Amino acid sequence: MGSIFANNSAAVDRQISDEYPFDPSLLPAIKNLLPKFSHPAQRKAYADFLARKIKRNPRDLLSHIQRIYLNYVLKNEDAYFGAVVDLFIILGSKGLDLKKSILRPTYDLLEDEHASFIKNHLRSGINATQLIPTNESRLSKGISSKTDIVTREFADGQIYNSLSSAREKLSLGEIETAQIILETALEEDPSDLEIAYELLELYQTHEMKKAFITMTTRLTGKALTSQEKWLETEKYFSQS
Repeated sequence: MGSIFANNSAAVDRQISDEYPFDPSLLPAIKNLLPKFSHPAQRKAYADFLARKIKRNPRDLLSHIQRIYLNYVLKNEDAYFGAVVDLFIILGSKGLDLKKSILRPTYDLLEDEHASFIKNHLRSGINATQLIPTNESRLSKGISSKTDIVTREFADGQIYNSLSSAREKLSLGEIETAQIILETALEEDPSDLEIAYELLELYQTHEMKKAFITMTTRLTGKALTSQEKWLETEKYFSQS
């Protein structure tokens, strides 16, 4: 199967376009494209964050690629396959060189069923409404043919409940309630990466600059997880 990812075409100069958002030959190595994590557990939390980010902004190609690479590093075959599916949904029949560049160093993780599915859709792309053999796609609108239920385990049941409750409130449009749940959870455990990402994304998505400043003050002196994300959010609001 590996031969379908061989790059047999000569290098040519291409203008940036929807089909070639950047030159695939310049795609960084896996280790150079991913953030550095201080703890292995943060990788899983960041992979979940990327999945949510893609659902909110499906055209974010960099996040698509990071998600594919990160799940490959985690050796999570189903999540990796779901990430590839979502990229194929967005690119459609475009970006063949980009697809090959991403898959070439990572496709060995694919199981037979998933490998055949990707091979059959490499050029055509994937329709979001078609039957897809995974529950891990965030952009699919069809019915998954995989029947097993994927469950997520957290060491702290309270954090899981807080995160689950906040997401439920967000789905119902209860933004303020979700904000309170996340802020309370983060004060209890400032080191929880996924709670932090969820809250900071909430602040940015809903332009909650005052709430961000207030929360930053409330957490003064505490060891915050992901300083980069806090600084990124601070920079976002300073420019708005």
